[in-house]
Amino acid sequence: MSRTKQLLPWLLVFGCASFACQPSDPCDPGQYADHGACYPIHDAAADDEDAGGDAGTEDRYAGFGKSCTQSSDCPETAPSCGAPMLPLCTVVNCLAMGAGACPPDWTCMDVKDLSPDPSVESVCVNF
Repeated sequence: MSRTKQLLPWLLVFGCASFACQPSDPCDPGQYADHGACYPIHDAAADDEDAGGDAGTEDRYAGFGKSCTQSSDCPETAPSCGAPMLPLCTVVNCLAMGAGACPPDWTCMDVKDLSPDPSVESVCVNF
């Protein structure tokens, strides 16, 4: 058997695999992809309407980054204190809340493997 005939099956397999594609949007409508999972898109405009329509972006993020030692030190807009590791007021499980859960200059970080509390899967942080 010639070398070409031996390589032909492998060339076909790799050739077909190279044309396989990843879906450009693996999530359903109304969801976004992050870290290999789909989460519902958080509609901040609907929240503003529910709050009376006057809730501005600044007010929605008021209190993020405020120093704290316990969650009771934090305002409703950033109700969780990350002390002792992160002694700042923030929001936990922001990935489930969708886009807009964290202030624009903050990042929603997946901490499932880092958090000592299994109920905390993600947290807004400012690097």
